[in-house]
Amino acid sequence: MKLNAKVMKEIYPLVTQPGIALKSKFEDGEVVFERIRPDQKLVISSFTNGLYYCKTLGGRVKKAFVYFERELGSTTTATEKA
Repeated sequence: MKLNAKVMKEIYPLVTQPGIALKSKFEDGEVVFERIRPDQKLVISSFTNGLYYCKTLGGRVKKAFVYFERELGSTTTATEKA
């Protein structure tokens, strides 16, 4: 099923409206983990349209993984940030 521009604007208002910038919880280069597999450490490579592009910390896998913010957790604790 193809979606036309009108439907896309209704479904994705934050992405299609100019002037609205999504805020990133994590910064580029920050080490995070996937909530489903917390033992796998990831490095944020970029943040675009509400999606985080990550690579594995060891760099053994060359492809990038894409996650929503809710799927990632920070490796820093509250005491380390303070």
